[in-house]
Amino acid sequence: MRIGIDARSLSKPITGIGRYTLELLDRMVLNNEHEWFIYSNRPLLNGNWDYPNVVVRNWNISNRWLGMGWYQTILPLQVAKDKCDLFWSPAHYLPNFLPKSINTVVTIHDLVWKHAPETMRPLSKKLDSWLMPKAMQDSDAIISVSQWTADDVVREIPGALKKVFVIHEAASSIESMAPKDGVLKDEYLLFVGTLEPRKNLPRLFEAYSKLSSELRKSFSLKVVGGSGWEGEMMIPDGVEIMGYVTDAELDELYRGASLLLMPSLYEGFGLPIIEAMSRGTPVLTSNISSMPEVAGDAAIYVDPYSVESITAGLNEVLSDPVLRGALSKQGLKRATKFSWNKAVKQTLKVFEFTISK
Repeated sequence: MRIGIDARSLSKPITGIGRYTLELLDRMVLNNEHEWFIYSNRPLLNGNWDYPNVVVRNWNISNRWLGMGWYQTILPLQVAKDKCDLFWSPAHYLPNFLPKSINTVVTIHDLVWKHAPETMRPLSKKLDSWLMPKAMQDSDAIISVSQWTADDVVREIPGALKKVFVIHEAASSIESMAPKDGVLKDEYLLFVGTLEPRKNLPRLFEAYSKLSSELRKSFSLKVVGGSGWEGEMMIPDGVEIMGYVTDAELDELYRGASLLLMPSLYEGFGLPIIEAMSRGTPVLTSNISSMPEVAGDAAIYVDPYSVESITAGLNEVLSDPVLRGALSKQGLKRATKFSWNKAVKQTLKVFEFTISK
């Protein structure tokens, strides 16, 4: 097959969708049976694509609106010129003017615009509510990163039932990143995610501030993630806003943390959960949307809308080192159930299924 890829997420610092795209594509291009065409409106910042079966086509369009215009007009022409058999978008949208002869697969990570629209910027909400249903309707196949999201897709587009496939995400290189026996955790809590309302930081900060002074003195809270649009927040003593960090720095932070905190209001998967578990770090997360599907029996659950529930969960875990140790072991076991290599095989099967229809 000649396969085209929307790789725009690899042209900026890596976040969730970029991580997903990089982990899959980095492994898929090793399959020499296929030719891979990687497209972006800007130069790629991530990945090594120096392979004989890979063609990189990038432009130098940094303006957001011009980039959207490129995606809907210039990109379809280039994909057709490259005679791609299939085009895969790992990021919710599809170009509207792709020739009908080109098969299409789209990955849907979440339906935030449907289930948590109040957490989105107005423009992003409008674009997602228009372009995502159209992509789900028009695509030949849909990949969902969780059963929760797949069910959301089918509720929104009932006709998608027979073309949606659940393929879970995974932690990066679990085997090499698992902590060695005897490695001690440092005394800090960790939050990882873009700073936006859906991540529920104001309630998390309030819950943290309600901990005893002894616990807050013992466990600082490190907040890692790119700037979103959360706006003004009251930041309690003991909280450090670190901003965006490199992969190596993030790995160190995961390994050293006493507890990962992810009390989100909505997640399509929740990649930091598995990333933390793969390093033996206990997890506290929300009891809604996809998070129980991902964390299974290896996490402490809280009601993300209740500051009291988050505070109680924090107190339970932080006051009990035996519980943290048990969660660490359960998390390591849970993380092994998720594999990027498995996801690659499943994704290629979806591509082959789509072409053969």
